[in-house]
Amino acid sequence: NKHMTLGAIAALTMITTGCQPTAEAKPAEPLEPVAAPQADEKKAPIPELSVAQASVLHAANDAVFLDANSDRTREDRGFVPGATLLSSSSGYDLEKELPTDKAAKLVFYCGSEYCSASDSAAERARDAGYDDVCVMRPGIKGWLAAGKPVEKQKPAS
Repeated sequence: NKHMTLGAIAALTMITTGCQPTAEAKPAEPLEPVAAPQADEKKAPIPELSVAQASVLHAANDAVFLDANSDRTREDRGFVPGATLLSSSSGYDLEKELPTDKAAKLVFYCGSEYCSASDSAAERARDAGYDDVCVMRPGIKGWLAAGKPVEKQKPAS
């Protein structure tokens, strides 16, 4: 199936290059001037990664993982080893909690596919000028279900 082949190529490209697909993975489009987005136009959606794709990036240390979960979720389920634990999904300190390199691959995640905290955290990073931002949609629940290791946060005293 032609579409499945292109999808597989795109998935492999994201695994090997991070969140941004390479030019080879994109279908050829005619070059036309693009109008500046209007305030009421929606932005392109943040790319999503599966646990398998995120795991490859994590194992290769090719991305910064950012946990947008609450302290309670971190205590109950843990977090991806080495992840930056954001102070808030929508109000975290951009200068203190994100890498200084705006070209860094950022993988945001939260509780599960039903949680949207990672989306707001990722949007905030993209709005701040980070250009390689994605969301691990299955979240920490999917990470655990795949048998991936976690670190645990100690309960607040």
